[in-house]
Amino acid sequence: MNNVSIKISDGSFWEKITNGSSTLHFKGHLYSHTSKELLSIFLKVQNDSDITKIFSSLDGNFAFIFSSLNKVICCVDRVSSTSIFYTQKDNNFYISNTPSKLLPGLKESVNNKDSILSIRMSGYTTGNNTILQGLNTLNPGEGAILDSDGCRALSYYRFNSESIDYKSNHLELLSELRSVTINVFQKLINSIDGRQVIIPLSAGYDSRLVASCLHCLNYKNVVCFSYGTVGNFEAEVANEVSNKLGYPWHFIPLSHRGEKGYLNSNDFIKYGDFSDSYNSVPYFQGLSSVKYLKDNNLIESDAIFINGNGGDFISGGHIEKFEEGRALGQSIDSRMSHILTKQIDKHYSLWGIEKTKKNIKKISNLLWCELVDFGYELDKIEEDYKLYESLEFYNRQCKYVISGQKNYEFYAHDWRLPLWDKEYLEFWEKIPKIYKLDQKLYKEMLFQANFGNVWGDDIPINNKKISPSWVIPLRKLSQLPFFLFGKRGRNYWHKIEVGLFYYLIDDTHMMDYVGYFRGLKDIFKYPRHHVSWQVLDYIYNKSKK
Repeated sequence: MNNVSIKISDGSFWEKITNGSSTLHFKGHLYSHTSKELLSIFLKVQNDSDITKIFSSLDGNFAFIFSSLNKVICCVDRVSSTSIFYTQKDNNFYISNTPSKLLPGLKESVNNKDSILSIRMSGYTTGNNTILQGLNTLNPGEGAILDSDGCRALSYYRFNSESIDYKSNHLELLSELRSVTINVFQKLINSIDGRQVIIPLSAGYDSRLVASCLHCLNYKNVVCFSYGTVGNFEAEVANEVSNKLGYPWHFIPLSHRGEKGYLNSNDFIKYGDFSDSYNSVPYFQGLSSVKYLKDNNLIESDAIFINGNGGDFISGGHIEKFEEGRALGQSIDSRMSHILTKQIDKHYSLWGIEKTKKNIKKISNLLWCELVDFGYELDKIEEDYKLYESLEFYNRQCKYVISGQKNYEFYAHDWRLPLWDKEYLEFWEKIPKIYKLDQKLYKEMLFQANFGNVWGDDIPINNKKISPSWVIPLRKLSQLPFFLFGKRGRNYWHKIEVGLFYYLIDDTHMMDYVGYFRGLKDIFKYPRHHVSWQVLDYIYNKSKK
């Protein structure tokens, strides 16, 4: 076997288990096995086929590295909730849970230009690449083996690879979704052993599902919280939901001054290093609120955070209606061009000025190669939406959105992701598009089941209101000249309104990272939101090292 060096950062929820000359580094939680059982299994495993079957049997959010005298086996879960990084220098392999452990010896100045372009346009890289040439990650649903035969990747899960189930009717699918949802949360409850659950509660569907389903299953030890500008609609609705469920609720008021202070603090600087994956800018929404809860002794030391991450995506909320009206038999190249254009328009538009023909062509090629490398069938026109979803899953969702769980880890708290559960993934993969568009099946199940009795007309969902109210007439007045020019004028208005008003009406205060005048200065570069500026700072800071 080639020389393999394993470098694990201290802490960060990783445990180390040894058995003679064999070691298992493990992080996360498993519903299917204990970490000791996992070690025992790998001590006996003989071939790649058996290893792949073991990977497939694992249920939970995890990452691990097993090492013995003659092999190393590593693996991440289906959503890569914890990353594993690797690099090769000569005939030596280096593996770590933290990219900084692998940087000595890598020429950090040798940057991956394609990945930097991807980060600049979207906030994350494409595929298993990082912004450093030679530094890579395991893909979601992937493991790797290093032994005397070399190094090889083993894919045990591919998102949206299952055949669509057209046999089940509407009522059967509705009943199955309710059962699967209950199973997922009951499994979660059984695993957390009565610990205090902390729910970041908004006005949307997903966090309400988490809170109401726990209530339905009679879990008592729950605390909800919301944050933002005083009087924001998300907090008002969350308060109503919490009160009806009988759960305590805390509101964390955010102000421009307070958030700017936190964003300039040592904590925030340290979080940047802690969360840096070199394949995505750090996700920091809600980070200061976790600190607030801890500093004010509002949560227990072993409290576990459970959010609604992924619910809108997995249930079909991000599907575009791009197949309708297109002729069957359309060429693969033409269809792919359409899918990739939709993907780039939605997710690779952090800066309007970056969307040049050259850049769009480059990103399109990267995304196309990703689909081909993952082995997706490209000839099924009726499943084009699955290709579209898959590109977002492997890039935006798994690299950027899910990395927000590090907010909790940074302040020494565990977490769960019930809506990314193995059973949930498997269920939604087989659902026909007709039931996923506009989250039709998902919403219908929620209102029909009415967990916790909080899904009636008395409590609104996503009934967004602009605050502070004094901005509303000012915004309307400034729109008028543009709207006189019809669709073209409205499109132009939407390009520049971020610089004009986003800072003032952003209830989450993420724009405090930017500041009003910096946003205004860059108005004609057509930024999308606070991440637009975050990527510039991220790349600039990396280039200085």
